[in-house]
Amino acid sequence: RDDVRSAHLFESFESYVHALEDDSNTGEDGSQLTQQPKGTEQHLKALHRYARAFKTFAHPPANSRLMTFLDRLEAVDTTTVYPLLLLACDQLLPDKNEEFDSFLEVLESYLIRRMVCGLTTKNYNKIFVDVIKALDKKGEISADALERTLHSFSADSNKFPSDEEFEQSFLSNSSYQYLAQYKIRAILGAIDLALGHSKSEVMPLPDGLTIEHIMPVKWQDHWSIPKEIGDDPEQKQLFQQTRNKLIHSFGNLTLITGSLNPALSNSSWEGKRPELVKYSKLNLNRYFHKPSDGSEDGLEEWNEDSIMARGKSLLKTAKTVWPYTIA
Repeated sequence: RDDVRSAHLFESFESYVHALEDDSNTGEDGSQLTQQPKGTEQHLKALHRYARAFKTFAHPPANSRLMTFLDRLEAVDTTTVYPLLLLACDQLLPDKNEEFDSFLEVLESYLIRRMVCGLTTKNYNKIFVDVIKALDKKGEISADALERTLHSFSADSNKFPSDEEFEQSFLSNSSYQYLAQYKIRAILGAIDLALGHSKSEVMPLPDGLTIEHIMPVKWQDHWSIPKEIGDDPEQKQLFQQTRNKLIHSFGNLTLITGSLNPALSNSSWEGKRPELVKYSKLNLNRYFHKPSDGSEDGLEEWNEDSIMARGKSLLKTAKTVWPYTIA
């Protein structure tokens, strides 16, 4: 429940032990969650118990929700959630596995939504210590208690982005330009997994996938400026600024193999779409298949409206993967 510098670990632990020896209460600072150890034997048992929990993070069960969470945590690029995970693991496993999975879902939604919205991570060490203290006061470790705690934050440094904030960032931000590529791949990969059909096999994403701009960054060769813009320099500049921003949004991004990437490159839409349909087996790229009944699908061309429409389609799935509330 304290933010301890590693250089001061020994002194802090020594003070902690002496404080417990002098304390007549079973809990530390009124802790409602865990009975604090007293005496050497109880301290060793506590260390052993937490070591078992921490080992679970190093070797999570295959195909578990914890394994998925830890994979995606690498994209968030923070380890400051570990004290909270340690406490949840100790309190909920192995008897309340479903509750633990729901707890991870809330935590992952909070972290990924903040990442997509471009919100800072620099105060996370303090935030998660505060969350532990808040849960401690409630005397409850649960997904609902965590959700209520995170929703109580309102500052940009700690808030849980709402659906409206998430939607605005997901659809309109030039995410490719301010998020590292491994973060983009993690987000698109999670959406691809969620798009899997119940009748299909669940296949892990292959290694080495690259991010492809459907409308390329160098779009001038094959994606002309609409005729209605005319020769008005101001209108043309505004249009180019809008397009140059939108092409880096999620609606215009997908994943492909490294070998398919050179074949697509800066090709026209008429050249790209057949290649995507023919060679890509990803759920993400089923979007580009023509309807089986032969009807029109509205994808005869790829433009700003198409990017926004696909962005909304991906967003719908993203909000189920990272919901604002699990209730």
